[in-house]
Amino acid sequence: MKNNKGNKWMSLSLWLIALIIISVVAYFIVDTLNDENINNKELSDVVVAEYGLGNKITMSQLNKDYSLYLFSRGLEQYNFPKTLILNQTIIEKLMVKDALKHGINVSDELVDSSILNSLKSVNSSKLELESALKVRNLTYADFFSYKRRDLIIGLFLRENLYKDVDASKDEIREYYETHKSDYVVPEEREFSHILVNSSSDAERLIRQLNNGADFSNLAKKYSLDNYSSSLGGKLGFHKKGDLVPEFEKVAYNLKTIGQISQKPVKTRFGYHIIKLDGVKESYQNGLSSVRKEIRYKITDDKRRSILKQYLNTLMKNSNVKVYLRAKKMVLNNVSLSNGTDLVKV
Repeated sequence: MKNNKGNKWMSLSLWLIALIIISVVAYFIVDTLNDENINNKELSDVVVAEYGLGNKITMSQLNKDYSLYLFSRGLEQYNFPKTLILNQTIIEKLMVKDALKHGINVSDELVDSSILNSLKSVNSSKLELESALKVRNLTYADFFSYKRRDLIIGLFLRENLYKDVDASKDEIREYYETHKSDYVVPEEREFSHILVNSSSDAERLIRQLNNGADFSNLAKKYSLDNYSSSLGGKLGFHKKGDLVPEFEKVAYNLKTIGQISQKPVKTRFGYHIIKLDGVKESYQNGLSSVRKEIRYKITDDKRRSILKQYLNTLMKNSNVKVYLRAKKMVLNNVSLSNGTDLVKV
């Protein structure tokens, strides 16, 4: 089973939560265990965190969540701190508890259907998934439970936290006017070139071109750029900054369509003869053409802000205690319910 399949087996809702957690909520309360020794089998039943009223997470549960997190996202090649996954696990469990209190749940049939649809989209099967899980000492039931959590959170976000979040016409118009320069499409120019090894070869071809030779034919015959030579030297349209500086300096000094550089242009690739083929003038995108993009941007920013505030409040009110020392923490100053402050690093 390839890792690139795994990262499509989970929805995007937990990705956003992970990003918010990194910027908002990483913490420790009691410094008793190290991230480094978390795989120690003798410590599998040790409680690494508590939350709410008597809810506990053991080291074995954390290890399972850690494996599921990396596997489901195709991130097993990366060495994520387990404390980060512990933070996320706590928040997800708290969110599921909150979702259930709001009457939000998903059926077994929906979970199964979601998993099978995800597998189908990457041309995989349940049997392949089970085999991949078995190698990682995981079961389909483990994955099923993890997926259920993901679906409940996604539904909770859509039907509760994000239910009425949108961008008004006035907000969209104001954003457009404030960021109008962001929606200017820069000028693009179309060039062709012939690439050769020496200045003398380039000069010889320039003389032939000035005597009426066809640029496209010479490019096909002599250019060392295998891709563009087959197209008669055409490089297509480019905006300023796309091309190497030596090439671009000369190219943008060509004034008329069809004009050819009269001296060889040296770059790290060799010697170029450049022809200007066309110009697309810069223009301002109107509001109507970028309305959807701006609406998404404003709505996304609102959702992130709502989620950040929600997670801060959730953590403050949930009596969270973590007994695992992090290697590295990305924190904000947020006071927990027991009076312990989060330390900003």
